[in-house]
Amino acid sequence: MNVVQQQQVDRASLRKLNPVSSGHTSIVYVTKRGEYVRGAGRLTMGEIWLSTPKELYTVDVAPHQDTFTLHLPSKEQAFSFTADVRVTWRIVDPVAAVRAKLDNPVPAVGHHVEERLREHARGFDVENAVDAERQINLDFGDRVMAVNDAVQVQRCTVVLKFDEEARKHIASRTEHLRAMEAAERERELARERRVLAQDEEEHDLKMKKKRMDVYANALREDDQNVLALMLAGHGEDAAAVINLMMQQKQLQFDAARDMLDKLLSANLVNRRDVASIMNNAGTAIVSGVQGAKPLLPAPEPRDDEDDE
Repeated sequence: MNVVQQQQVDRASLRKLNPVSSGHTSIVYVTKRGEYVRGAGRLTMGEIWLSTPKELYTVDVAPHQDTFTLHLPSKEQAFSFTADVRVTWRIVDPVAAVRAKLDNPVPAVGHHVEERLREHARGFDVENAVDAERQINLDFGDRVMAVNDAVQVQRCTVVLKFDEEARKHIASRTEHLRAMEAAERERELARERRVLAQDEEEHDLKMKKKRMDVYANALREDDQNVLALMLAGHGEDAAAVINLMMQQKQLQFDAARDMLDKLLSANLVNRRDVASIMNNAGTAIVSGVQGAKPLLPAPEPRDDEDDE
């Protein structure tokens, strides 16, 4: 692409063509004194004959659009973004373009844009291509950038993609993160199950304690109806209730035995009556438990006691 083109300079050509600057083309003359002048209008006949330019150039000043495929580094240097970059540029100083003998500015435009984009892309992880693309387009979409004195970038838009290695890396990392999240969810569910089980166990213990209090009170008051109703709904408490009954009867038996010992010590009870009294007390221990055996069997009377 030749944005600066040198034209033939002689009086005959100038009289015939005599180019003039327009919105897309700018005319630059080099005078006999070596001065660069941007033409504002056509040369007059006097200028053609008396001040014939030494050189004459036409400069393309129309906006141009080019697309570049660039590889931009990510924060992780091992992986990069593949960027499709669309750039709008134009010549903003025709005289500078002629002085520089500018031929094709596209490589310089691509190199300049790549340098600027690489700086921004390094701030993003390869997984954050969407965020990187959005931020780059916000920063460079309508930013004017001077490539050199003659060329200016007026618009730059970017579409980021992944290369094959980056895709594999992202897929592997995504799978790993999902596995970690799944494991964490399982740990959380297990913790919740443990807490729930603990709460249920504590609740069951509280309810059982309340029932045991009811059973104990019913036993103390000899309220068989309450016992029957409670055990009808909680058959699992039967063994505990029997144990309570045994404990209560044992306490009564122990109290009776202590009283009997005191009576014996005070000679208020005949020893030959001891066996009968103890047997009755043992029978009372299990009187509320059907089919249970007495705690203390009735002892056989001894001859020495009869002698007394």
